[in-house]
Amino acid sequence: MSGGRATAVRLITLTSVYLAGAWAALSMIDDPGEVALFWPASGLALAVLVRFGTRWWLWVVAANLAMHATLDPVSPEFLPFSALSNALGALFGACWIRHRTPEPRPDIATGLALLQGGIVMGLVSGLIGSLGLWLAGLVPGQQWPVAFLRWSMGDFLSVAALTPAALWLLTQRPRTRNSAQFEPGSFAPRSERLVWALLFVAALTGPVFGARFAEAFVLAMASVPLALLLWSAMRFPAAWTLLGSAVAILSLTIASGLGLNGLPQPQHPLEVGLLLGFLSLIGIAPMLVMAGAYQRRLSETQLLRRALTDPLTGLANRTAFEEDLRAEPQPGRPDGRIALLYIDLDHFTLINDTASHAAGDAVIRSIASLIQTELHPGESLYRLGGDEFAAMLIEHESGDWRNRAERLLKAIEDFRLPWNDHILSIDASIGLAVFEAGQPEQRAQALAQADAACFTAKEMGGARVCVATPGLGDTHLRTQAMHWAIRIREALEHHRFRLYCQDIARLELDPTGRDPLRHFEVLVRLDAGDGGPPTLPASMIPAAERFGLGVRLDREVVALTLDWLDRDPNLLATVGTCAINLTADSLMDESFADFVARRLDRARVRPQQLCFEITETSAVHDLARAQRFIARMRQLGCRFALDDFGTGFSSFGYLRALAVDFIKIDGSFVREMERSELAAAIIRGITEIARVLGVSTVAEHTASIDLCTLLRRTGVDFAQGFALHRPEPIETYFALPPPILHRRTEVPLGKLGLL
Repeated sequence: MSGGRATAVRLITLTSVYLAGAWAALSMIDDPGEVALFWPASGLALAVLVRFGTRWWLWVVAANLAMHATLDPVSPEFLPFSALSNALGALFGACWIRHRTPEPRPDIATGLALLQGGIVMGLVSGLIGSLGLWLAGLVPGQQWPVAFLRWSMGDFLSVAALTPAALWLLTQRPRTRNSAQFEPGSFAPRSERLVWALLFVAALTGPVFGARFAEAFVLAMASVPLALLLWSAMRFPAAWTLLGSAVAILSLTIASGLGLNGLPQPQHPLEVGLLLGFLSLIGIAPMLVMAGAYQRRLSETQLLRRALTDPLTGLANRTAFEEDLRAEPQPGRPDGRIALLYIDLDHFTLINDTASHAAGDAVIRSIASLIQTELHPGESLYRLGGDEFAAMLIEHESGDWRNRAERLLKAIEDFRLPWNDHILSIDASIGLAVFEAGQPEQRAQALAQADAACFTAKEMGGARVCVATPGLGDTHLRTQAMHWAIRIREALEHHRFRLYCQDIARLELDPTGRDPLRHFEVLVRLDAGDGGPPTLPASMIPAAERFGLGVRLDREVVALTLDWLDRDPNLLATVGTCAINLTADSLMDESFADFVARRLDRARVRPQQLCFEITETSAVHDLARAQRFIARMRQLGCRFALDDFGTGFSSFGYLRALAVDFIKIDGSFVREMERSELAAAIIRGITEIARVLGVSTVAEHTASIDLCTLLRRTGVDFAQGFALHRPEPIETYFALPPPILHRRTEVPLGKLGLL
């Protein structure tokens, strides 16, 4: 509809309603000089000027003249007063309201502004209109105060009853984010509304029929509409109270004006004031209660929206995502399968570090908008935090899930954002999992699968889509790692880790075959808790490192070890080297070094008795931090061993950068030593380099006695493996005397060639 045609339709509609209100008011008066108790046209006129602007005051003049031309012919002397009373009253009232509240809303501030505007309109309109009645000779001078009172209060009652409802209707936006958009569950159910509607109709019709029996019945029923309107103000949407108040006041005023309730029309000024005051109370009290309820609901909605919305992008956040994931399918939502996309931006920290965090925020906002453009109606996007998003896609006939994820990935890859002197771009990894919409139990599993698939995509280099599939694939392993992380966290909370020890045997012994001190590595096991065998570290250590639990696990092992060794000073005196493995996270965590220093400060264990084992890969991850950690621990007196040595091509180069006391030769070379000349040569090379550096060597995974002999002849200092000693609980290990090699292995020392 064109603008001009829409304006014409609006003018015709508003004029028709104005005339209908005037007709209803005129039907209640008989004398040309009589003033109606209620003038609905005034409330409509004020609403029009507040909604569309004060320039519409000319329409009020035209509508009033049309009313007199068709419904109420009056003398020429009174006609300009009548037209100007409505127009100027509405104009002054609207100016007051717009000054107090530029954007009317159903709250207390707007309600008070409307009441003040109604008072202004009533005073201006009543003064002009009653003065016109007197000058035109329609009322005698002594009746002018009564005319002024009836005119002013009639206009005020019209404003209190009709202006809020008219404003609500004229906005044509009853449920917007900026007004009163609440979830349906915030209001009373339909059954309660139906009961209210029946009672409301009965309350309005009761006085009409009850007046035939007793006036007391009429007086009792007069307060029922007020109670019902207060009920609706607290329990129902604003429209119910706005329209209900208008209907109630209009019905009661017409019934009173026409004498339908059996009572005579009010004539005395006091009677007029009491009646109009009571009717105004019916209009004002529910409005104020409704405004208070609106503000309470609005505050609750804003708090809820703030709790469920990401402030940077405006998307639903992780909390909203988890609630939607747990929610039952809503009526009208299409059934079938739903695809869950877990989207993680690759190397996002580079943007923050090189271009600033403001640039990173701009990228996040832009990527959020970009992803939204790729979604179909009814699909949802969430920001889970940082650089992670999640999207739930509903099933469509066109294309499959992977193709849509690939298109989204391509759109992100093509994204460019100019920022100062940079052109910012980003890649993403996407994990995809599918679940049935009608089966909520699948949703949590789908989230774990999508997360695992995304992690797998990142481990494969990023910038790709990985689909979660059942079975023993990468995503299954990732899911298993997540379950392990939960078990590790629970075990840390309940202290269910147990210590095991394995000998590290010196290959060069004195003629008695006895090493005066114990050299051993502490190994950690997870107690099953059901009497079953403990869990080996190979299953849980990777999960702990992957999910950031490495430092907590290392703290637990160090604390358990020191606490156990501190129990018996005699046993502690037999300890030569107690080796403890550290994860890569502990090398990077400066607080871990502080933790070890504090524990050693109050422990009986001498720092020289501790040897921390670190792997080459964990050390080179951040070589500078690793060097600082090693230097600090060595200042305390602790020693270090480089574990799994030889697996990296650059191992020999890092020996000069890392101050270690032991080199533990990787077991893969030790196992192949007897069959591979290359493995034997590598071990000889490591041994020679260690001798030059002045450090000792330890051969891991020594699986046979013959290997012990060969390692000794090669120059290796220590051996560790099942051929010498199988790991056993620390309690059992210390129950035996200091290690005697033939007792541990039940093999004569001569067999080893050590005598």
